[in-house]
Amino acid sequence: MIKLSIIIFVPVICVSCHSNTKEKFTEYYFNTKELNSILRKSSKNAKALYFFDVKCGQCTSYLQKYYPKMRKKYGDSLDYYFITVDEEVDDFLQHYLMSVGISSGCIIHLKPNTCQYLIYNGLDYNIIFQNMKNNNTSVDFTGYPTSVIVSKNGYVKLQKITYLHQNSIHVRPYPWHDMLNHYISSIKFNTIDDSIYNLTFERLKQIKD
Repeated sequence: MIKLSIIIFVPVICVSCHSNTKEKFTEYYFNTKELNSILRKSSKNAKALYFFDVKCGQCTSYLQKYYPKMRKKYGDSLDYYFITVDEEVDDFLQHYLMSVGISSGCIIHLKPNTCQYLIYNGLDYNIIFQNMKNNNTSVDFTGYPTSVIVSKNGYVKLQKITYLHQNSIHVRPYPWHDMLNHYISSIKFNTIDDSIYNLTFERLKQIKD
């Protein structure tokens, strides 16, 4: 009797994203679930995420102001993920990032239609950070730009916020400009920052609780 062995191949998503200045950009196309799988994986370095739109002037100015400060303070101890919903092709995004002083990192294209989900459905935005928190806290998407810090073992750092004309407390990812006040080793990623930051704009009404 001949026995047949069936081998099942399970696709594994591998991402190379090191922040050595000698390396160039790498580009990937993921949906929110695939991105979540990548971010949850343990890695040598913590991850610095940046959600942006090339048509957003504030996105450009934020990168120009804070990316050099992040590089100066943390050196090569962070891996940078530049996450966009732009459907630009060829080397457009690489040239855009180089124009603001960035020469390496991962460019993540969120797959078609994801832009609408990010802007109009906060639940889909939360898929990116699913199982990366110490509880089921809903994370608010406060618009572009949004910067995020993820630990080596896949925990996203969160902070409490309030919005203009609202007293209720919400939660968003801990941004780069606040992280600059700390060293990575001192950040407790599995806890929510108790300092409540008051945002001077109203909550995006499209986002669901």
